[in-house]
Amino acid sequence: MSSAVRILLAVDESKNSHRIVWYVGSLLSRTPDVVVTLFHVLKPMPRRLLERGGSEDPAGEAQLSAQSCNEQNAWIQEERESECPVLKQARETLHSLGST
Repeated sequence: MSSAVRILLAVDESKNSHRIVWYVGSLLSRTPDVVVTLFHVLKPMPRRLLERGGSEDPAGEAQLSAQSCNEQNAWIQEERESECPVLKQARETLHSLGST
């Protein structure tokens, strides 16, 4: 098992978040064997993907449900794969301070 210290750092768009990334980075730049994992929550799913009209027909309802599920999964996948500016900025701040 690794003896590295592991830190989970949640970040968002706020100034306070940027300050804490800088603070943690400056402290850890002098600390060996530290692993920082940055964490950012996806933005809320658009309402259009959460709400849909129903169908009185069971077959139609199943089709609408499957379509809605596919659209939600596609949105989640797209959000996960897009480069998050908040994470990118936090990563760059940590690297500039010598933390990795």
